[in-house]
Amino acid sequence: MVKRCRDKCSNLEYAAKFVKKRQTRASRRGVRREDIEREVDILLQITHPNIVALHDVYETRTDVVLILELVSGGELFDFLAQKESLSEEEATQFIKQILSGVQFLHDKRIAHFDLKLQR
Repeated sequence: MVKRCRDKCSNLEYAAKFVKKRQTRASRRGVRREDIEREVDILLQITHPNIVALHDVYETRTDVVLILELVSGGELFDFLAQKESLSEEEATQFIKQILSGVQFLHDKRIAHFDLKLQR
């Protein structure tokens, strides 16, 4: 789950991504601690204009909360669904941004296994 949040000191807005922790080794619910730590480690390595930046990490009894750069403007899928068509230039810009981010990850030997246009 992702919620909008605001830093009380700076008044800047961020996205808070709540990742439910797996409570026991036998449980299938939640995310394993090692997987959460891997995601945080990867996000700490990444600085790219087309990939959200990690700002901070907090932990509660049940969740790890990743404080991420807020990307406003909605989902690309919703934007495309509302438009009747894209110009070739618009489509090219979207594709360039996506491929630039993916290439950056691949250059760092990071594979993204959850790329999708829809939610």
